[in-house]
Amino acid sequence: NNLVTAKNMVEKAITLKMQDFYLKVLRAEIYRELTFRLGGDESWKFNSNQITQRRTRFNSYKELANKYYDDLAVFDSNNANDYLMLKVKNKYPL
Repeated sequence: NNLVTAKNMVEKAITLKMQDFYLKVLRAEIYRELTFRLGGDESWKFNSNQITQRRTRFNSYKELANKYYDDLAVFDSNNANDYLMLKVKNKYPL
C-alpha cells in the first residue's frame, strides 16, 4: 500500500509541473518496485480473476517503468547504460 501511495504522490507532483531529476528517478524506481511486488508466484492466494487483474497491473507497471528508464537514459546520457540495466525484464509468472 505504501508503494501505491508513493506512486500517487509522485504522479501528483509530476502533474504539478515539478521537473526535478531525482523525482523522475524516484518515479521509475517506484514503478520498478511495484512490478517486483506483483511478480511473486502467489497463485495459491488468488482466483483466476484476481490473477488476471494482477497480470494487467504488472504489465502496465513494467511498461511505465521501462518507459521512464528510457526517458532517464536520454536525459542523462552519461549514465544511460545504468538506467538501461535497471529496466524490468522479467515476465509475470502466472
